[in-house]
Amino acid sequence: MSAIQRNNAVPARNLGGVRLGGGGGGAARATRQAAKVKRRVDVPADPAAELMPAAEFLGHETDFAAILERFPDSPFDPARRKILGRLMGMFAMDYQGANPEERRFLKRLLSGHNAREGYVANRSLHLCGAPHVIRRTLALGVAEARFATRPTHGFLGAVQARTAVTTFRMLGPKARETVWNLLTLAGGDARGRPQIGADRLLERALVLKALAARRHRLGPWSADGPRAVDEVATFAVELRGAGRAVLAARTTLFPGDPSRVAPRLAAPTGPGARAVLLAQGEVDPVFAWSEHGRKRDDLPGGQSAEVGDEAFPDLDRSPLQDRPRLHQALAEARAKNDPDLDLRSRDALTDYLAGRELSDNRLALKDQALAVLGQRGFDVIRLEAVEAMREDARGVYRFDAARALGDLMSRYTGAAYVRRLFSDQITAGADPLGQIVHAVQRGLAVPITVNELKSPTSHAFAAVSARGEAETTELGLRPPAETAVLNIGGKALLGLVLPETFGRKARADLFMAPAALDLLAPPFGIPFPELGIEDRL
Repeated sequence: MSAIQRNNAVPARNLGGVRLGGGGGGAARATRQAAKVKRRVDVPADPAAELMPAAEFLGHETDFAAILERFPDSPFDPARRKILGRLMGMFAMDYQGANPEERRFLKRLLSGHNAREGYVANRSLHLCGAPHVIRRTLALGVAEARFATRPTHGFLGAVQARTAVTTFRMLGPKARETVWNLLTLAGGDARGRPQIGADRLLERALVLKALAARRHRLGPWSADGPRAVDEVATFAVELRGAGRAVLAARTTLFPGDPSRVAPRLAAPTGPGARAVLLAQGEVDPVFAWSEHGRKRDDLPGGQSAEVGDEAFPDLDRSPLQDRPRLHQALAEARAKNDPDLDLRSRDALTDYLAGRELSDNRLALKDQALAVLGQRGFDVIRLEAVEAMREDARGVYRFDAARALGDLMSRYTGAAYVRRLFSDQITAGADPLGQIVHAVQRGLAVPITVNELKSPTSHAFAAVSARGEAETTELGLRPPAETAVLNIGGKALLGLVLPETFGRKARADLFMAPAALDLLAPPFGIPFPELGIEDRL
């Protein structure tokens, strides 16, 4: 059983440990030393051939019994390992450290026609902080083929899956609860009981895909936001309880069955017009559903799989979840120079949320800003959440500000951001400067925070430019609300003390790295182009 062994890069262990003689205070010398094993640092040609043990990464003993049990029919069957190739080591760690529910999901994911793309989507949704049920739903929607014929494509692409999660997380409280209720009722009848032949998982995936297609209409200052949510709700009700074959055929305009082509595609059209219709139907399932006439043909359907029947938990209604949406509204008001929400009102509301004491005049400006948000904004915030945010800022800091900032940036850049400490990256032997330069060269700004020694003061900057190579790298950092750019050398940015321009005894603390589908999270660092994933919108 040579396929199951420890990675060559990990030194062998003396499972018996070191036997100590004498006991007591530990002054006795070891009577038997662990056998010295020469550390091999070469990377095997096929990492999938040696399943990485989970103990070193997950903090518990590797469950080898789960791997050995019915090996020919397990996810680690040598023939099936080839599906994921170099990603199989990562899959092995996920599988070994998972609970039974997650293992059922991973097995089903690996059996999909697009397992490779589906698994990368699953990893990127982990980085986005997606709820587990939504992550599994979208990953399987990417991995499982829409039609049995070749070429096989999923019900949505990996980019759409990531966009759906970001759009959902950035919804306001009312819209978020509406969508969550629609996902909960998927596959059921009027009383919520599961219907025979319905595919609950694919219904949910398509509802989230429809939400992603309307991300540009769901901003806090959007006048079209309520209608966009209503369109998603109507779509969810119309397809509720439909079988898999119906969902597959009527939520795309690509003809899986030549006898069931949408009317406009069946009519004589030029190649350009046909391409536009096909693309729009692939991006927006609501459009494809309407083009087919919103009919439910009696197509054969099957029982939904076990993972698809997973129950939705209760929605997290924490008032702190509204904070990113509020920051998005203030940022859009500033960008649009909205006369009803001027700078003084925005600053008063921001200071109030930060826990600062305000004068009577500034309290009136804060109330004025909230009134504008309630009248003009589309589902921005619950008023009762304002006090909770203020108390959170004045007490123990519980809100994940880095995650909120990542959600806010993801809406505009399309990338998923992860929080990385400079000190941790350097200790782990990573290259934080290289990550920042690489992101800037791709056209993405990288937020960086700088902290002053023995002070709660934290300064925010954005890396917007990079010049030079290797030892001579120079970054351009721009403070918020300023146009001037501060230039600093790469080595100076990683130094123990930054120049006085950045604060008194200041040091670079952390940066928000755009990860997206690059899988940059240590210890893998697998670049996206080498995966061969088709990242389709």
